Amino acid sequence: VRVEIEGQEKVLECSDILVAMGVWSTLCAPWFGLPEEAWPITGIKSTHVIWREREAVKKEPAALFCAQEMNGTHLEIYPRSNGDMYACGIGGSDYVEDRSRLAVGGDCEKPSSVQADYARVQAANDSAGKLSSLLKPAPGKSATTTHTRS
Repeated sequence: VRVEIEGQEKVLECSDILVAMGVWSTLCAPWFGLPEEAWPITGIKSTHVIWREREAVKKEPAALFCAQEMNGTHLEIYPRSNGDMYACGIGGSDYVEDRSRLAVGGDCEKPSSVQADYARVQAANDSAGKLSSLLKPAPGKSATTTHTRS
């Protein structure tokens, strides 16, 4: 395998290569002489919510799995050891099947170009807040993140 390290091309002897670029891995199949569609990966662009630092979560952590409901969410809520509660399944996911969206100039060309859907954040807050007061966002404490998953 030829690689460029600090501006110099080098040859590395190896028998196997692991490409760990998530959904963007599909773009590099041609680097290995394979057709573009050799690695059929579909990304799922989803918004996730984190409720920060809930002391009660540290004391008695528990996961919560909910069915689809009127806000279009089917929440999965997971505790973290620091007291945060992480939620996915807030609906409105976008399936990224067109590789051009992942390439330079596409709306998903890099993880930092993927933005949260704040309408889905509100839906998650509305749904979760009805389940427990622990899941109501504290003023200024609610955070959102968005991930593209493969």
